[in-house]
Amino acid sequence: MILLSRKLWLWSFVAVLGLVVYLVSCDGKATQFQHVPDDPKDYRVYFCDPEGTPQLFIYHPVTRHVDSIEIPWSGVRSMTASADGQRLYLTLETSVIVVDAESLMFIAELTLGGKGAVAVSPDGQLLATGSGGGLVILDGSDYSVVFQDTAPGVGVFSSNSQRFYGSTETEVYKLDLSDTPFSITTRTFPDGSITSMIPSPDETKWFLYVRIGTFASVFRVYDVPMDSIIFSDWIMPGYGQIAITPDGRYVFYSNPGRDAVVFPRDLCFTVFDVEANKIDRVVSDTDFFTGPSWVAPPNRMAITPDGRWLVMLGGSLALRVLYLYDIQTGLLVHREDWGGSGHIFTNVTVQNAM
Repeated sequence: MILLSRKLWLWSFVAVLGLVVYLVSCDGKATQFQHVPDDPKDYRVYFCDPEGTPQLFIYHPVTRHVDSIEIPWSGVRSMTASADGQRLYLTLETSVIVVDAESLMFIAELTLGGKGAVAVSPDGQLLATGSGGGLVILDGSDYSVVFQDTAPGVGVFSSNSQRFYGSTETEVYKLDLSDTPFSITTRTFPDGSITSMIPSPDETKWFLYVRIGTFASVFRVYDVPMDSIIFSDWIMPGYGQIAITPDGRYVFYSNPGRDAVVFPRDLCFTVFDVEANKIDRVVSDTDFFTGPSWVAPPNRMAITPDGRWLVMLGGSLALRVLYLYDIQTGLLVHREDWGGSGHIFTNVTVQNAM
């Protein structure tokens, strides 16, 4: 009986120890990139070359395949995929063209003055774009005007589609869409020019990319309840963009430089850990971001809805190279280049809902 009890105690101890090791290992995994499936969906990532014979490119992160299709619309300034990925919005000089993402069949032309990029609410119910007079909010089904204001029409919807955030050079404005009449509140940031802004999914933090001077920018995290900047990272020379994972855990920001002459010291992009409020890693690879006759630091970014892939267009003024970063493994896994020339791309876009 005593021997049996000792064996039973030993097996119990091993079982408990195994459970502890399992929980610790699970907790360790949880501190890595989260909500990333092992079998990722091959989302369609879009970018466009509006010059010469305009072309639409479709990139598949899983298969690493690129399709190119000629389109009849020249002078595309920017492009946005709908939340469900079924439509594309192409911003031209004086209008926005709506097409079916699968067939590229023409759906509608929104004559709103063009200029501003289109933002789509995650629920697909609303669109936001810029006109000659400022911000316009449209019904996503019939494109009727829901709201119009003189505020600039460049920004992003909150993850619950209840608010729209935009920015001028020195302030962030929030349009509350949860009740009527819609209301706008602003927060001024006087030092520098805000080039892009993204709220966290719970809207308690704002992530700001701010140009301070000709050769300096700064990434900032603003805590809304505290009304305080809680993190800053100076970027030389800057002029990049930011992207956030769907779960809000990580923010990525780039440092491409301002022209074809002034490059950053390191060819890299940065991963910011929101929970820890610190930089998680700086992904630097001079060889990966350099070709035989060109240098193209990461610039514009898009993250797939499953949080698996970060797709980047490289370059400063001319975006001519595509990079793929595996968020799950933390590795640069693919580069698609056109010899550093031949195409001058707009932004990169992908649907923003599963």
